[in-house]
Amino acid sequence: MITFSTPLGLVSGRVDTKRGRSVWQPWSRRSWRRILALAALAAAGFAGLSVHYHLGVADAPLAVVRVAAAPVLSALHGGDSRIADAARARYWVGAPELLDRDGTHGWHRLESTLPGFSVVDASGARALPDPVPFVYESAGAPYLRQLVDAYDLRAVVAGAATEYDAMLKLGAWVGGLFDHGADELGRRQNLISPVDVIRMGAAGKKFWCEVAARLMVHAATAIGWQARLATGSATGYSWDHAVAELWSNQHRKWFVLDADFNIVYESGGVPLSAFELCHHGLRLQQAGALTVRAISPPKPSLPTINLLPFYEYVHIDLRNDWNSRALGVGSPEGGDRATWWTARPSLGPVLTAKVREDRADRFDWPVNSVSLHAEHLASNPDATAVLRVGLAGYSPNFGRFEVSTDEDAWRHVRGSTAEFRLVPGRHVLRARVVTAAGHSGPAYSVSVDVPGPLASAASSQRPTPAGSR
Repeated sequence: MITFSTPLGLVSGRVDTKRGRSVWQPWSRRSWRRILALAALAAAGFAGLSVHYHLGVADAPLAVVRVAAAPVLSALHGGDSRIADAARARYWVGAPELLDRDGTHGWHRLESTLPGFSVVDASGARALPDPVPFVYESAGAPYLRQLVDAYDLRAVVAGAATEYDAMLKLGAWVGGLFDHGADELGRRQNLISPVDVIRMGAAGKKFWCEVAARLMVHAATAIGWQARLATGSATGYSWDHAVAELWSNQHRKWFVLDADFNIVYESGGVPLSAFELCHHGLRLQQAGALTVRAISPPKPSLPTINLLPFYEYVHIDLRNDWNSRALGVGSPEGGDRATWWTARPSLGPVLTAKVREDRADRFDWPVNSVSLHAEHLASNPDATAVLRVGLAGYSPNFGRFEVSTDEDAWRHVRGSTAEFRLVPGRHVLRARVVTAAGHSGPAYSVSVDVPGPLASAASSQRPTPAGSR
């Protein structure tokens, strides 16, 4: 007779060599004690996690499984990253060799090229922001073209005095399409087309905040603006409210547009982002410096409440091309691994596979940014200086660069190199992106002093290239 047991000794048995069969014996008291000890150890561990991460005891096991599964699922869908990387590479425009350089040093090198030439402010030559893993939807996606054509979105925003006013007009339109509620959208609710959502709303269906936020993102993207989905929570685990955020070229920042409560938040006339509401909203509210601005009448089924508690924690989905790029569960380009979150210090730790990002300049990264790089400076006999500048930028919907001297009219740039002809005096050299949809990005500038007269300098100075680093 041969006896054997499992590695944990939980099940024991024997083989009757005479009859050639197994005879299993009941678990021993020792086996039961081991089971109970393991169960108690697991319970104690989950209880400890619950206390540390402010989780319900029943929620801790699921949270642990979700965190543990994230890297495994990401590995299974690794091919998605190659597609996303190819899309992100297109957002960096202009001279490739300038994309990751700080051009401020190059501008100051010009001061040794031409006597008396000086750089007053080279802030517009700073390196472009570090790359972010966001993937933007194309305004030309078929379902977005369908949205524009079906509801004439250009007419919706027509007549607005400023870009910000146009965005608020679009938000008011979206906010009035359906009442607040919890009607079903169907099995594939995250992939439903915006036109179908609007038609269902017109038929009397009522939808919740995330549906309104996604529709707002779709509508803004269809117009040619950049938009993203942000989610707020009072605990870091329950998703209490979703809003759209739009990139304002006018204000050079992201801001919340809540198409469910039909409001925006402002301080001193400047709209605020979800990050700002998370980290500064309570202080601004207590100081009386926070304005909650209605952009359209409230929805009949939605009472007015203080939403700031829902900004204790905020996360952003690092994509808005949900309808045109399907991803598997756990893909590194979707879900937890493609989500940035931030929270107030009062919240404490959160058990999640999402990526924490508490830097304002990263969480609220700039869009349609430009960096001006000095390339060549020469003086002419006609008492002018000719300055050649290289341009690089970050623009998901790039159309062209434009430049201007001082307050002169903007002029188109062919490619990524521009020339400025400067008379003696102080000048502000400006550059900006114009998107494919015709929206002008923020202006970035470098200020210089050009000496005079230049004719004498021309005889002793040969034009020499000015490095951009």
